[in-house]
Amino acid sequence: MNSYPWIINELLKGFKKGNTRLIACRVKRGRFPEEYNVDMCIETGNVREEFFSIKVFLGRGALYRRWVEIHSIRAPVINDEKILFHGTLYEDWILETVSRWEGPGEKIYVEYIMDPETLIPLERGYPEPVSRLGYELLRRDYTWFKDWYFAEGFMEGSPKLQGEKPLTTQHRRRHLEEIKNTLSKFTKEKCSTTNRDSYLDKACKRAEKILREYL
Repeated sequence: MNSYPWIINELLKGFKKGNTRLIACRVKRGRFPEEYNVDMCIETGNVREEFFSIKVFLGRGALYRRWVEIHSIRAPVINDEKILFHGTLYEDWILETVSRWEGPGEKIYVEYIMDPETLIPLERGYPEPVSRLGYELLRRDYTWFKDWYFAEGFMEGSPKLQGEKPLTTQHRRRHLEEIKNTLSKFTKEKCSTTNRDSYLDKACKRAEKILREYL
């Protein structure tokens, strides 16, 4: 029996959708004893393609909390079918798995360059929770957000959205109050117009849903 932590074992078990399976196909130790690098593959029959990668940090004492980074997302083609990650059951399973593992004050980073429903709203400066990915993270009780992108001469990697779980109930209450104020301002300034393209329309509907159901 291996000695991997729970989250690595869950990735090794994988997730099945019909005849297609998402599974960890490679697990390596990282730069630190607490770090793992996991390559996730998609399998159909005898065909296996790399799908995306996950970096898992197990935490170190009380100072360094756990985090997970989902990156290098691809769109492999198997039997003439393009397999997508964002907005699919594969993404749902990964986000649910990470959320179940993580606790107060712990973080997730998700690459979104191939997700226009996240990329375009964030490029426009909309609040993170009204983007598609931000909304999915908020639903899983990530209440603090940061959009990460640093220009470093094409060596910076793709942009990622960070979600962090509240450290205490007081932090959660404060985060939700900040989100409420931000979304109230967003809806007032952006959503009153009838001339809304699909990205603004979906962002406004998410904002209204969050204000109605979560705050």
